[in-house]
Amino acid sequence: MSHSPLTPRQAADLLGVSESTVRRWCDRDLLPTTRTAGKHRRIERAALLQFARREGIAVASKSLMTAGRGGRLAAPEDLSDRLFQELVVGDELVVRGLIVDLAAESMEPSTVCDEVIAPAMHRIGDAWEIGQVGVYQEHAATQAILAGISDARLHIPSPEATARVAVCASLTGDPYSLGPAMSALILQAEGYRPRLVGADTPIEELPRAVRDTAAAIVALSVGAVPDAAKLVEDLHLLTTSAAGQDVLIAVGGHGLNRELRSQMTADFFGDTMGHLASFARRQRKELNKPGA
Repeated sequence: MSHSPLTPRQAADLLGVSESTVRRWCDRDLLPTTRTAGKHRRIERAALLQFARREGIAVASKSLMTAGRGGRLAAPEDLSDRLFQELVVGDELVVRGLIVDLAAESMEPSTVCDEVIAPAMHRIGDAWEIGQVGVYQEHAATQAILAGISDARLHIPSPEATARVAVCASLTGDPYSLGPAMSALILQAEGYRPRLVGADTPIEELPRAVRDTAAAIVALSVGAVPDAAKLVEDLHLLTTSAAGQDVLIAVGGHGLNRELRSQMTADFFGDTMGHLASFARRQRKELNKPGA
């Protein structure tokens, strides 16, 4: 999907300057332009971003999110495409700004994760598999997204000190860190205090984390399954240790399938961050009921 070229007014909004300044840059050939059939100037987004980086001008990420008609927020698929392009270019600060502006101000965090971040990262993975991007770009993209999620959490209201804790992790052998990070973002937005343990966590540590934090939820992300039998066994150990404690086990992730789920025991299985958000919201209402 390609981006529509920008008008000088839109380019000015992006760069935080006046429209007359943008026109002067265009007149001096500092900023490349094309012309419409009606002889109106248009500026390609890639050229604008290249110019901004060369001149050391900060780009207003919110302007990148608008569709250009009435200032409305672009559709999630368009936002995901823009995020993918920025990840390929490697502009970490723009990526972080986009995620903050979306998740903290403009869109439900679960929608950002499910419909903007996840498709963009899947495209990065597909591009890596066919050699269009290098391993270093895939790793850099992951780090940029993680940084953006961390930044967004700083802009979402902190839960009350009395809010229950949610432990977010994946198990040994699962190196994917985005799942736990996105779970932490979602659960914070739903009023929990996330304890982000991260990827590749030994199963023995999770019961300890539950005891130490009096956690209400363990959000277990399954991104990779190197040993299906061990995963089933580990989850059984976790649910057994949680018996008698006031904690619920929520499991999700693209590494799960129907066969695996049929062998597992958990309080909740979800396919998306939206499912996790709905589950957490319901549980928080239960916790806040009089006498709960």
